[in-house]
Amino acid sequence: MDFAENYTCGFAEEIQAAYFDKNAVTLHPVAIHTKDKEDEVKVKHKSQEVVSDELSHTSSRVFAIMKHVVKEVKAVLQNVEMVHYMTDSATSQYRNNRFFSIVAHHDSIFPGIKAFWLYFKAGHGKGPRDGVVATAKRSADMAVKRHSAIIQSADDFFQWGKTQENSALKYIFNSRIFVGKQVKGTIHAVISLGEGSIAVMNTSCFCDKCFVDGQPVPACDGWTVHQMSETNYEQQATELMECNKINTDELYQVNTYVAVIYESRWYVEQVLEYDKDDQEYTCNINFMIWIPSSNVLCSLAEPIKQGKTRNMFKFSGRDLVKVRNLFDIL
Repeated sequence: MDFAENYTCGFAEEIQAAYFDKNAVTLHPVAIHTKDKEDEVKVKHKSQEVVSDELSHTSSRVFAIMKHVVKEVKAVLQNVEMVHYMTDSATSQYRNNRFFSIVAHHDSIFPGIKAFWLYFKAGHGKGPRDGVVATAKRSADMAVKRHSAIIQSADDFFQWGKTQENSALKYIFNSRIFVGKQVKGTIHAVISLGEGSIAVMNTSCFCDKCFVDGQPVPACDGWTVHQMSETNYEQQATELMECNKINTDELYQVNTYVAVIYESRWYVEQVLEYDKDDQEYTCNINFMIWIPSSNVLCSLAEPIKQGKTRNMFKFSGRDLVKVRNLFDIL
């Protein structure tokens, strides 16, 4: 699996100025290969395209993708004991202290399943995942050109993908950050040992000593064992829920920015007026409309003006993550 180049949204027909103002969509292709112990010759394949509106390719996004991957693997292979991950070596995405902690606690995050992580070197060439994302992008472009779809956001891309019944691709939309002990050095292989421990090595090893009954074991010289910090995942989840509770009693001032729900989607809008009797806010969502106070998720910090004309606005990434968390809870 790997992050692909972002998909650039476009129209079937557009004015010249639209070239300079296009939305992007994060695509993360995943190719899953499984083999059953009873039939070690036959390898089953599944292709997935993870779609996201989070343009920062971070480890938190990868962890969210891992949860979908393990779920799909268990659906195909119910008695799975270990997942072998193969990615490139980007330190901002896959090879960092967060993921060493995740590998160390893999059997507790995903009960009974350990992890073996292999990192490709730079310039590792093409693989199955590249074919997955190429198929998704080409199909989306053709749908837009045929006027059979309008794709201007990650949600549009995902909704279009779900309608592709004849495609072998499965489209998935979505994060949580776990920070552990820092492991220094150049790492190209990580094995979960259970109980919060990992073994790391600066090269990948496939010798007879390091593979017993098809399972990787850190038997060669060069493996280093690290005990990662303990992480209370249930407590983190509880704290996240407490932090992201919706305060329906809060009154939002006129001209402040808020996140609201309208027709099962969330929007960032500016408060124009508040009706105390009906407890509704006037917001402008393509047209003037009243939003009940119960549909207001939270307030947002004032955005930063960008662009030469200063007509574009950028909201805090932390605020947008909070909005998404609140919306997901609902």
